[in-house]
Amino acid sequence: MSAETTTRILFDDGVCEIVASERLEDGRVRLLATPTASTTAARLGDVVALEAIDGGVERFKGIVEPSPYETFSWREPRALAAAGAFEDLLRRVEETGGRVERAFGGISLVHVTKEQEAEVVRRYERIVASDDR
Repeated sequence: MSAETTTRILFDDGVCEIVASERLEDGRVRLLATPTASTTAARLGDVVALEAIDGGVERFKGIVEPSPYETFSWREPRALAAAGAFEDLLRRVEETGGRVERAFGGISLVHVTKEQEAEVVRRYERIVASDDR
């Protein structure tokens, strides 16, 4: 049985980051958040292999099962953020099975299923187009 926890992961670029995760078997974890300080390609939903090293830190060995999500890094449109269109889009993403992470005060990491991708991208592009007046 798995449970949500945090894991201290040392990535290949030398960054050590605490990441929300779900423990699986055989030294694997499912990432429940995207590592934002590391340049690794690992992201929310990936199952990664880890190797225990000193001090409760685990070394990143690689992605063994890629995330089921398509991930986009989107800036928050200024004018429409106040009007609520962007927030409505993010709420819709989560209501239909996707995930949203906020980072760096204005960037949203939007994780959508393949089925959601076309609709969500179209809606975001319309929001941005109307914001670029």
